[in-house]
Amino acid sequence: SEIAPTVLSIAGIKDKQDFDGLNLLDKSLKDRIFIGQVDKKCFCVMDKNYKYTWTSIGGGELFFDLSSDPYETRNLIKTKTFKNKLNELKQILKQHIAKFAPELIKNGKPTPFVEKAPALQNVCKWPGLHSIEVEADVLH
Repeated sequence: SEIAPTVLSIAGIKDKQDFDGLNLLDKSLKDRIFIGQVDKKCFCVMDKNYKYTWTSIGGGELFFDLSSDPYETRNLIKTKTFKNKLNELKQILKQHIAKFAPELIKNGKPTPFVEKAPALQNVCKWPGLHSIEVEADVLH
């Protein structure tokens, strides 16, 4: 967990213990990649200005360039402009899913456990809070 090293840093205490986590305020970590998941349903990887998400409920994908779209309103998943970056993030996320949710990897790729997401009305769209239309939706 990053909590202990980060809080100790804020308090001005030199970290003398061996923590698994990192101090999130450490400026030398600016080139880090964030990977997260929620209940084996929502998966996300972020690298600098790019964010890729995949859901195991219906297999929906979102891809954003946060430098030009910080409110995540334009899903770039079908554009070819950032194809290399998208493929890189998909590979990183696939490795994460293989490690933490191997049951979702079939034939070498992430496979949703529900083929089609149920239709949900009047809920916040996942995962960009400002996204208007998303093929797959989960409550958050």
